[in-house]
Amino acid sequence: MSNINANNITTTNITTSTLNVTTINGVPIANLIGGYYPCTSCSAEGCDPDVGCGECSGCADFVPDACDCYIAPSTGVPTNASFWADYLYWNTSAWVVGDQNITLGRNAGQTSQGTNAVALGFYAGNYFQGTNSIAIGYQTAQTNQASGAISIGYQAGQGTQGINSIAIGVNSGLTNQGSGAIAIGTNAGQTNQPANSIVINAEPVTSLSGVTQSSFYVAPIRAATQTTALGYDITNKEITYYSVMSSFSATFSSPTLSAVFPTTATFATATVTGFTGTISAFTFNGGVTNGQYVIIIPASGGAITITPLTTALQSTRYFNFSASVSVTSGKYAVMTVVFDGTRYYVSCSAFNSN
Repeated sequence: MSNINANNITTTNITTSTLNVTTINGVPIANLIGGYYPCTSCSAEGCDPDVGCGECSGCADFVPDACDCYIAPSTGVPTNASFWADYLYWNTSAWVVGDQNITLGRNAGQTSQGTNAVALGFYAGNYFQGTNSIAIGYQTAQTNQASGAISIGYQAGQGTQGINSIAIGVNSGLTNQGSGAIAIGTNAGQTNQPANSIVINAEPVTSLSGVTQSSFYVAPIRAATQTTALGYDITNKEITYYSVMSSFSATFSSPTLSAVFPTTATFATATVTGFTGTISAFTFNGGVTNGQYVIIIPASGGAITITPLTTALQSTRYFNFSASVSVTSGKYAVMTVVFDGTRYYVSCSAFNSN
């Protein structure tokens, strides 16, 4: 047998010097195995003129002659893309080239994936993933992830994640996470997290979702005995701390009691010792608005009298008690000062009983 021409061949053994088979199961053999083939025009389908293509005939197959063109083998996978790092994915019927959108994993980004969206994982971003959104993990942002949203972790943001929201952690932002909300940690913002709220959860089992928009929630918080408290700067949006309990310096130089109140504490104490006589003037400075300060005055050196200030002084800087306070030797007085940011309100009591 010197020559066989056929489109479909089924055989156990063929011995021949020339086998001219054009197709196998309807697929051109050139597309299956590739090689050099004669062509009559450089525009022949599948022909790469850069390899060489002449307008002649009679050249042998698989032999690179001047008149041949090279046809690359094909397995149904695209051989060309448009840009660096373009990639391939399976669309249930063929391999196609992806570029702006990223999909990797079974049914990731399958239906109505928005522009520039990223879906990595089993059913990640499966149904209606918004533009510029990111879903990474098993069933992460599976349905209705809005534009600009980010979900990372097992079932994070799985059902209906709001615009520009963030869910990081197992089951975080699981169902109906509000727009602009942030959930970090296992089961953080798990159900109906309010819009623009922040939830940080490190509890191993308990979920934490929040109840009010534009609020902050965190768990757990450790209980401790301390003298500082948290504050919030409403202008710069900064969380700060300040001392709740402190001490300060108070001195007496007849007839004036002087004190410098701390500017970082809302409650503080001081003790003045070793003097006798009369206190009839105050020199107070510092303090926090609404701060409360206590001065303990022992009459350890003899009797003490504390008299009210004059009306003129009261109206400008101080507002104080109206009657004199007398402290017998060996006893003590307690003076309380409240600062409203402008004036000092002074009260005083003597403890003369045993």
